[in-house]
Amino acid sequence: MVKITNTHGYSVKDLRRLEKKTRPTRLRLRLIAVRLVWEGYPAASTADIIGVTRETVSAYVAAWNTGGLDALVPRHSPGQPTKIPPPVAAEILHALESSPAAVGYGVSVNWDSRVLQAFVRDRYGITMSRGGLRYWLHRQGFSWTRPTYVLAQADSAHQAACPEELATLKNATDAEIIVFQDEAHIRDYQAIGATWYLQGQPKRVLTPDAILFGAVAPATGQVVITEADQTTAQIFQVFLGTVLPTLQDQTIHLVLDLCRSHFSNRLVARDYADLRDIAMVEKGCHNRRFTVGRTTLSG
Repeated sequence: MVKITNTHGYSVKDLRRLEKKTRPTRLRLRLIAVRLVWEGYPAASTADIIGVTRETVSAYVAAWNTGGLDALVPRHSPGQPTKIPPPVAAEILHALESSPAAVGYGVSVNWDSRVLQAFVRDRYGITMSRGGLRYWLHRQGFSWTRPTYVLAQADSAHQAACPEELATLKNATDAEIIVFQDEAHIRDYQAIGATWYLQGQPKRVLTPDAILFGAVAPATGQVVITEADQTTAQIFQVFLGTVLPTLQDQTIHLVLDLCRSHFSNRLVARDYADLRDIAMVEKGCHNRRFTVGRTTLSG
């Protein structure tokens, strides 16, 4: 027969008060089971009232008799042991630092749960659901997100000088010409997708790119474009060699951005005569204007 053999300093009235104050449903049901048995209800009747088996009621009462209220508090269930042993987990986390293609698994450049599920199954013989893998990754400190680009803020002093500098350029005479020059890095952004990576350590994906050097003279409509594999002072010098000679009979106001290749000390000393550095901003970007008066490139 199931009965209370140790009160642990409590009474039936105390248990009723605890039932009203207890929020967790599992602990409250256990208190009710102990209290009903204490009041004389058979274990089978108690089981029917709270919706459990007679054996469960017997276990609750035995726990109370042994350890009192603390013995009834539900313990955290650790759940099923992880299917991924530590050595394999280390290899998977290392693989996530690169891409599936980089570790010899397919051609994908991003890890998603579908690719990772197939990788873990094929490489290590471990079958897991995609939800289980996502939960495991979150526990390892990973986050699923898409990388974003953060542009550097423009210099406020340069921005303030922008209107005056633009007005100066607009007042150019017929003997002067304004040439805007810039480079464009054209990249294949298909690889920039959401992927798994450690929080605080965003992944950097190498993407194919091409570099274009271009210059345009709005007044005449002249446009010059060349392609290069990198941005250096030497390549910039070669590009200027294709632009400035076509405008030798005019004073050229060459508008540049702050690319380092534009301001190499060696390049400036050799290739710019009548150098005048004026800080300006065009559409929020840092720029400098160099006035090149009727000159050609040396070398």
